[in-house]
Amino acid sequence: LLYTIKFEKDMFYRSLVLACLLLAPYIAGIRYDLVYVTSNKDGAETTLEVWMRLLGVDTGLNTGVVTIPGHDEKGKVDEHNIEQAQDIGTPTMVWLKVEGVDAWWMAQFQVKKEGDDTWYTTETVDTRVADSQSIFCNLEPAIEYQVTTTTSTDENAETDHSVLLTLHGAEGSTRERNLDTPENDFLNGARDTFTFYDIDIGALECIQVKLDGTDGWKVAQIEVVMGKKQYATPSLEVFLDDEPEFRLDEKFCDLFVEGIQAAVVCNERR
Repeated sequence: LLYTIKFEKDMFYRSLVLACLLLAPYIAGIRYDLVYVTSNKDGAETTLEVWMRLLGVDTGLNTGVVTIPGHDEKGKVDEHNIEQAQDIGTPTMVWLKVEGVDAWWMAQFQVKKEGDDTWYTTETVDTRVADSQSIFCNLEPAIEYQVTTTTSTDENAETDHSVLLTLHGAEGSTRERNLDTPENDFLNGARDTFTFYDIDIGALECIQVKLDGTDGWKVAQIEVVMGKKQYATPSLEVFLDDEPEFRLDEKFCDLFVEGIQAAVVCNERR
């Protein structure tokens, strides 16, 4: 009788395990949206596998180790998503490692969990990830930045080249962003709006823009909305170009906050 009971108990547990394995593909997990950026350093890219794990320090839980694709071109922004059966709570740290003899230079890592509107982000770290040098990076809540550029109405003010933007604040700087949308940006007189997430840099002090190319661009104004504050430059009419009499990059520190000029002190132009 005891043998029969033990046999039936073993069969029950085996059936339960088999049922879980069969049903696993149909059980919805928690989705994590990932954005990770390869540094602009020469040789920053890698074609080897990069392993990643998210940790929820407040819960003591973590995701399984997964590989993330991409990272094969310097300056590249990759987007990926994973599904995990376990909810780790707030993602507060990311672990990364490269499998092999090559290394990957990561500029920034961001994650958003399904059901949570908040993105969590590292600072701009520009750090080396390798087989012998796995890293842990802290994640913090990001804030939304909405940047609107106005191109001058003057003749030939538009550009077909990329415009790079960095925001400098009292508590840090955002990662340099390539302002781009699926539309044709920076046409004469156009207002183009770009949205991204990054660390909270505190009160905005300077807006830095750089033209990535030789097709000049004349900017009339730049506005930035971050949280409940809105910043704007005065009317600029500044031409960015690679010709000797112009500059490819400018830093604008004379800013207005919600219609009131901000008391901002910034460095002289480089």
